[in-house]
Amino acid sequence: MTDNLATDILNELIGLELQGLAIRAIESTTFVSGLSQAEEPLVRKLAMQHRSNAARLADVVSSLGATPGMRNPDATTGDLHFVDLAQVLPRIVDYQQKLVRLYEAAGQRLSDTPSASNIVSDIALHHVLMLAELQAQANKTSNASS
Repeated sequence: MTDNLATDILNELIGLELQGLAIRAIESTTFVSGLSQAEEPLVRKLAMQHRSNAARLADVVSSLGATPGMRNPDATTGDLHFVDLAQVLPRIVDYQQKLVRLYEAAGQRLSDTPSASNIVSDIALHHVLMLAELQAQANKTSNASS
């Protein structure tokens, strides 16, 4: 695999991290009701993880001699303002599932670039673990609202 292809893949992952719903939910004025109080720390943790992952990926892109790409927030997330975080959590879970699939595919595609593959595999594992936490919290919230 060429470094150009590896940096393209890594830059795509950077964009996905920076456009994560958790970041947008924390930056917006998402409403935190009594029902969603337990979710807020978890979503904040995920938002910090997205930023950290983007920085780690950017370091790898730079080490390959390329410039890390950046992204603006996803315009389709503009509806998060004033929505209860409990209602946003299922979308965050869906986005996290998407990230797990994309990271697993990217890890396979980057197998010829160990510096990139190792970081991508590590981040994929973090996403899998965070997905399990999110799903557990979503189930608790769903059961509490029933």
